Formats: sequence, C-alpha cells, structure tokens
Amino acid sequence: MEVSLRAEEGQALLRASDDGPGIPPEERAALFAFGTQSVDAKPGSGLGLQSAHRVALTHGGRIWAEESTWGGAALHASLPLAEEEEPPAAG
Repeated sequence: MEVSLRAEEGQALLRASDDGPGIPPEERAALFAFGTQSVDAKPGSGLGLQSAHRVALTHGGRIWAEESTWGGAALHASLPLAEEEEPPAAG
C-alpha cells in the first residue's frame, strides 16, 4: 500500500494505492453511491466513500477510483488549497 499527498495547480491531491484485486472499471462510479458496498466488504453501513465523496464535492473537490500502477486499486481525492490571507496591517 502506498499513500501520497502533494500540492499541484492549487489542489491538494491525496492518493491511496494498493496491489490487491482492484476494482472493475464498471463498478468504480458505484463506489461513491449511498449505501454501496462491495461483495467482499466487511459488515458496515456503506457510508464511508459516499461521505468522502460528499465532503469533496462540498468543498470544490472530487474523489475517484482507478487502477493502480501495481494492478490493484488507486483511490484519489482532490481539494482546492486554501488561499493565503494577507496579515493585517500593523497599526
């Protein structure tokens, strides 16, 4: 497993990749739907990725899944970087 975080073109980019069985392309969009779980999922509500998707969209970002360079899954999230504020003028 590899996790990376970098800044690029005004975005914070988070990636988590593994060498597991991966996620078939036709199932990737459904990962972010309310209550969706994979067949092999442990018991739970299926809200984790849906919640992450909603948070990303609310803050002007996005989240998506691809195949990793090792053939497993790569989950990506991007969020806009905060603009730096000018310090108040001394008085």
